[in-house]
Amino acid sequence: MYSIEVVQRDAKIAALKKEISELKSQIKKQREAGSRVVGIESGRRRKASS
Repeated sequence: MYSIEVVQRDAKIAALKKEISELKSQIKKQREAGSRVVGIESGRRRKASS
């Protein structure tokens, strides 16, 4: 019984680690996209203010 619980726990941990790595990659993509958007917006503001 103990060994089955350990296997199930390890499987849950592995699934969580996979989810975390996927979330990290999504956040990284969103940050990159966000910085591009911010750059475009600040460029427009500079043109408008000048």
